[in-house]
Amino acid sequence: MHQMITQILRTSTEVILSRFERIRKNYPFIDTKFHVVTGRDYDESDEPFRRKNCIYSWIQGRGLESLAKHILFFQASGEIKTADRLKDMLSVVTETMERLRAVNNGRLPFAMHPDGSPFFEKESDHANFSDLFYSKGLFAASRILGRSDWEMEAEKLFLFVLDEIEQGLFHTDQQCFDPKNKVSYIPGKFPQGPRMIALGGIADWIALIHYLLVAYVKFICRIGISLTEITVRIRDGIMMNYDLMEILLWDRKTFSKPPDWNQPQQPDLFGDFI
Repeated sequence: MHQMITQILRTSTEVILSRFERIRKNYPFIDTKFHVVTGRDYDESDEPFRRKNCIYSWIQGRGLESLAKHILFFQASGEIKTADRLKDMLSVVTETMERLRAVNNGRLPFAMHPDGSPFFEKESDHANFSDLFYSKGLFAASRILGRSDWEMEAEKLFLFVLDEIEQGLFHTDQQCFDPKNKVSYIPGKFPQGPRMIALGGIADWIALIHYLLVAYVKFICRIGISLTEITVRIRDGIMMNYDLMEILLWDRKTFSKPPDWNQPQQPDLFGDFI
């Protein structure tokens, strides 16, 4: 099963990469404008919203996040050439999207032409799914590419979205292509979708904070072990009620593997503190 999933990842990644590399000079976007069953490229004979000149911020934003995560996967598996191709693509697409975001005064429309002009009429100035998907994608790209300026922009946009969600002001910007499935903002309704999607972004920011805190502990305490090992020791130490500073200085063999969280009989970890 693992081999099959890995092969699917390699195949689908190659499709996205080859489509990008083929026309990158004229179309510096993630190109999904094709029929997934037949492989036929959409053209002028198809509905306007399927054509290449209709670029969706949702797809580009989610695509940036996916590219970033796939880079990590291929780096970890030793497939450096594929990871480097993905990194190049990530850089080009992010640069393009940031240029188009600037054209739109810092906010991307639901869909736009290659020059950044909106494809549909804007319905609201409140935070929307384009803001949410793109802020997550921009943050993921910034971490892979080492762009602190993009990271700050992503954080600013993401915090704006979270604030609007909390206040109940978040609006969907999705356009209705199917008369049977009318999607629009409904006043007084508080959908769970934005909250669930935002959780992924929050997790990424928490992971960054964790990394910085662990790096700080390593620097202050002059601990000669890796950040991963520090993280493992903190996890294991908490599960076994050990003192944090002690386990960071111990030899790894000093303490045994902690109990498995999945076992029905869980250890009383916090009894000494109650």
